[in-house]
Amino acid sequence: MDITFFSFVMASITSSIVILLIYFLTKNKKLDTHMGLTSIVILYVCSVVRLAFPFEFPNRTIIISDTVVYPVISNFLFSPIIDTRANRFEPVTTVRFIDVLTVILTVVTVFLLLRQAYKFYNFIRLVGSYTNLATDREQRVFEETIKESHFKRKIRLKVIDEKISPMTYGVINPVVLIPLNDYTDSELRYIFRHELTHQKNNDTLIKLLVELYCCIFWCNPFVYLLKANLAQKLELKCDYKTTVGNTEQEKLEYLNAIVKCMKNCSPKEMNNRFSVKCSLVNLELFSSDDADFTKERFEYILNTSDKKSLGKKINITLAFACAVILALSYMFIWQPSGGGYVPPEAY
Repeated sequence: MDITFFSFVMASITSSIVILLIYFLTKNKKLDTHMGLTSIVILYVCSVVRLAFPFEFPNRTIIISDTVVYPVISNFLFSPIIDTRANRFEPVTTVRFIDVLTVILTVVTVFLLLRQAYKFYNFIRLVGSYTNLATDREQRVFEETIKESHFKRKIRLKVIDEKISPMTYGVINPVVLIPLNDYTDSELRYIFRHELTHQKNNDTLIKLLVELYCCIFWCNPFVYLLKANLAQKLELKCDYKTTVGNTEQEKLEYLNAIVKCMKNCSPKEMNNRFSVKCSLVNLELFSSDDADFTKERFEYILNTSDKKSLGKKINITLAFACAVILALSYMFIWQPSGGGYVPPEAY
């Protein structure tokens, strides 16, 4: 079991194909209505895992030899930029394009990881500078909702005097952060249930892993497609689980709570101070930045009719197709004819 440049390229291509397949299928309104959100999330996670484990099995892998395109790319990447030898008999000390590219990729990755850590550190400091204004009533409703939701982990509530969207931050010690407002007990319950559902689904952890994935594989443009679409699917999945089994009236009350949160949010510039665009801050649950997605959320909540029969068939087909693609990616590997650049003196 090896990790090579060619196995990494194969993993990137396979992961990108799976991302595009799921993305375009979920953009089809008719299909998306019947597709299970859990299945979609699992498939996205599988594409992340495939890129995170770019292995090849030399004795069991079928090599697809490219004699046209790949050799040009490979020869360029592996050809030397600097050759320090005075003559052909001295030891070879060269700097190749692939070496420079590796350094650039590593430096940018470290920078992106440090930037995310710094942004979250500043976010924690910002939130910590506010006094917790949670009243006895809000704390009581919060604790009652925890019991009703059968939430077992430790979680805190913090209320601050800012016009922000309700959110949850933290993976190990999560905190529900809401603005100071005149929410009714019913509205508070819907907000808390939504936040607790995200935590029960481990959405914050999933988003954190995807954020790390994007930092590490930042040069692949498809990872940002995955990040945006997966965040929306997690949100819809949370809406569904929060309102499943509710009456039509209860769903309307839930939507009213969303609308109220949207109206009470500050302008985008101020609200972004708290969203941080960091995955340790879990999903601005009631923001209205994307009008189309807000409409999709409302329609999804109101139209969650029984769709299991067709949905199972679609999910099984999609899962099978993605499983075949991922399996084949380990069985085959795309390589240039001859295996890549070979220095002239080797002949």
